[in-house]
Amino acid sequence: MPVFSRPLAVGTYKPTPEFLSAPEHVAVCFDDDEGLVALTGYADDPLCVKESLEYAQLFAASPDLLKIAERAESVYHLWKRHFPNDITLDPFIQDTRAAIQRAKGA
Repeated sequence: MPVFSRPLAVGTYKPTPEFLSAPEHVAVCFDDDEGLVALTGYADDPLCVKESLEYAQLFAASPDLLKIAERAESVYHLWKRHFPNDITLDPFIQDTRAAIQRAKGA
């Protein structure tokens, strides 16, 4: 199953004994001091390391993706001002707005 085919949610996690016994995990860290932001999976399990890395990469890229989505929304408003009857971008901007709201916890 492709990694991004499953919905993501914000929540809490109580570490299982199996999780605690793993020697290393794939993590999202701050770039400047490597402070821990999130763990995405086991680093030593070849069956899930690819998925764990993909989640970590998505998580790390999310601030930039949010900026792009916000810019797309402002371009859409400019477009609608000049072409008010054009609805071709409407489904795209609805998805964009939903992603922005979700990213901001709204």
